[in-house]
Amino acid sequence: MLIIAIDGACRRNGKPNCVSAGGAFILHLSKDLRPNKTTILTNYEVGSTNQRGELLALLTSLDYVYEAQQSAQLITDSEYIFNAITKNWCVNWVRNDWTTSIGEPVKNKDIWLEIMNAQRRCEEAGYEVTFYHVKGHCIPFGKVTAQRLLAEDSSGEQLYLAALAKYDSVKSTKEVIFNEANELSIKNNGFALSESILKRFVVTNTVADAAATKCVEAADALM
Repeated sequence: MLIIAIDGACRRNGKPNCVSAGGAFILHLSKDLRPNKTTILTNYEVGSTNQRGELLALLTSLDYVYEAQQSAQLITDSEYIFNAITKNWCVNWVRNDWTTSIGEPVKNKDIWLEIMNAQRRCEEAGYEVTFYHVKGHCIPFGKVTAQRLLAEDSSGEQLYLAALAKYDSVKSTKEVIFNEANELSIKNNGFALSESILKRFVVTNTVADAAATKCVEAADALM
């Protein structure tokens, strides 16, 4: 089983020279559901948008699920992605010849087609991908520290462990934010998150966000 958190980042969103990136943080679970390996995946695109950064992370993750030959729980802080997948927006787009409910062309059709094909390939091979939504940026984590930890350990394990420690150190002062996260989970996932699951969702989201940020900054430096 894989636990995958995805996030996106961009620079100069909406402008012709925008660059976006997608980051995915993967926890590989053993048979007793304990993490025994971590992996970070990134991808970027020039002349892009912030939404496409999120979608790049999703596409890259689905390809990884197929290659790893394992089912996955996929965590996203993007309601756009979560709703498109879990509320059958994609199915409706195809049925309506790629137009939205208000008759406008669906944005990012090209990458959505790739995502749908990747998802279908996983399903046909028997690898189930279950989607969950989490409120993003629930805990503070310094950008400089995050980037240093990723530079020291590209698997993301050091950053993951540091983010777990940060969660524990701030949870007594973040009750309002964690309550908001649970309210959002009830709305989107249909249930409140237990303390352990909330912690896992928040921490893995933190690492995915840092991975996307690192990738987009490296890509931007090349422009």
